[in-house]
Amino acid sequence: MIRCLFKSILVSLVSIFLFISVAYSAGTLNSVNGNLFILGKNDMNLPEKTLELDKELNKSGIQNLLAEANRQAEHGCNSLAISDVSDVIDSWCFNTGDNLTNEWYPQGISGVGDAQQDDLWGNKQAFVVSWYHKDKGVRISFLDPETGKYRHVLLVEPYTNSYGNPSYKAVNIHAGGIVWYGNYLYVADTTEGFRVFDMRNIYDLTSSTNGDVSDKDKVGRHNGTYYGHGYRYVMAQVGAWTIPEQQTGSSGCTTDAAPRFSFVGLDRSTAPDSLVSGEYCNPPNPENDATLYGRMARWPLQNSELKTSSDGLAHATAIYPLPKAHAQGALTLNDHLYVMTSAGEFSHGKLYKTTPNGEVITQTAGIGPEDLYYWPARNELWTVTEYPGRRVMYAVRP
Repeated sequence: MIRCLFKSILVSLVSIFLFISVAYSAGTLNSVNGNLFILGKNDMNLPEKTLELDKELNKSGIQNLLAEANRQAEHGCNSLAISDVSDVIDSWCFNTGDNLTNEWYPQGISGVGDAQQDDLWGNKQAFVVSWYHKDKGVRISFLDPETGKYRHVLLVEPYTNSYGNPSYKAVNIHAGGIVWYGNYLYVADTTEGFRVFDMRNIYDLTSSTNGDVSDKDKVGRHNGTYYGHGYRYVMAQVGAWTIPEQQTGSSGCTTDAAPRFSFVGLDRSTAPDSLVSGEYCNPPNPENDATLYGRMARWPLQNSELKTSSDGLAHATAIYPLPKAHAQGALTLNDHLYVMTSAGEFSHGKLYKTTPNGEVITQTAGIGPEDLYYWPARNELWTVTEYPGRRVMYAVRP
């Protein structure tokens, strides 16, 4: 049935894809240890700390944020990252400063198609992209596809400082994948699980009498004034889903290791909706050892949160071995599996797709492709590329 899609050198890869297709369509666990894929809800008293911030700072909604967006993206741009990708149907490029900076790197992508089944947030649509910085943490870009305007928002973790006052700090994680689901933003935290942020807790430092956007080096409360590394808006963390403390073992890439959360996508074709997490793995001999390609896991959702069992924990309902190393994003949709892989700063990545009958389709991807986001209303599969000078959000047909 697979015929001539691959030469003999890829026969092993085809067999892995076939196994994944069968396991996925049947909705069953495979030989990967499912006892490792467990997460517990961990609020860390963040909701109470956020309430204290509410007394200090003014809030802003996403519609207002987009209406006041201060940067302009280019629609239908011809980025070097996708110059050899023949099946691009849409694209957006960031402005020159964001395209060229070597301080912030885009990683995750989501949008209103994940957030709302009616495809609208109020009267707006939006993309969301995560960027990481080695010192300043994570920022999120909200982009309005109607105007091309976008604005950055700094992610922050609330805490109480040594004087007993509400403050916050930068979120120093890689943020390799994001899903905007209802009011919540799920952000992949590589060795821990998911961090959860709330769209209802976006604070506007410019409109707050005790906010300051002039100092790019400060974050949090200093002498009664709140900073956000120069950004006008900060979004507060309200919780997390984390690997239980008793779970031992190294993180990721072997069948007996604790899971790694390198990226995350949403599947609305399941009942209920589910998050799909996965692992980036870089084995020494990727063509010879498929056991080190990493794993994917499905996490059902209920009332916008991970669905828990009678033990109060969230258990992955299906786990699949990834078909290829260097996975940067993956999701499942209507009995199909999509996996985006990268190949360094100067080579094109690959987008892999499996069908229920085991067929494998391979497409050339951009240079430095990352997370995946499916926009149901437009039937578009989006990703974002990460390297300076070659940064672009682009879409293909799934």
